[in-house]
Amino acid sequence: MNEFKKVPIYIDEEKINSFTQPQASRIEYFRELVTMYQALNTGEPLQKDDLTALIRNPKEFIAKRLIKEETLSLGGLELNFEKMFDIIQKPLGTEELINKIINDSKVHQLAINQRNAPYFEIKDETTVVLNSNFLEQTTEQCTVYLKTENEVKAYEVLSILAENVNKLNDLKTNGHWHDNILFEKFFETNNATGSVAVNPYFGNLIR
Repeated sequence: MNEFKKVPIYIDEEKINSFTQPQASRIEYFRELVTMYQALNTGEPLQKDDLTALIRNPKEFIAKRLIKEETLSLGGLELNFEKMFDIIQKPLGTEELINKIINDSKVHQLAINQRNAPYFEIKDETTVVLNSNFLEQTTEQCTVYLKTENEVKAYEVLSILAENVNKLNDLKTNGHWHDNILFEKFFETNNATGSVAVNPYFGNLIR
């Protein structure tokens, strides 16, 4: 027996926006950091997932891009790249970027921006966009699926019903019928069997 493959029937765009809009409002903050980094001209452009690493430890992140070797010697004394970073001449704006990230982490709203860095990625080395995995997961979470054969059959029947209700509404000269009229006046239910039939007096409603 083949495993049933669920069928998507609806994507809740409003719900998706409720997840993505708060994140989208943070893009400008990350754009500023990217612009400041670009101005350093390190020769190492930002890659897709670099934002989180830059914010987690800006000094280490930048040091690794300015100093290629893990260890260096100075006057016979071996230094790791962080120590070397402290004494080398750095591009103009380096300290400003490092200090900004550190100081922003102490400001509540800006710290929230930084904690949300994993929801963003770098596109084409310069552009900040919402993380593609986050968008895919959000879309999946907000997609309604038919998960059984019976749901598929019910959906097909309900789709036909909806189409015919729309046709019924087209016959009304003013506005449309509300659900209580549609299902209480146009139809009648046999309480014993549960079967539904057309109310023979429906014609009084078509005017």
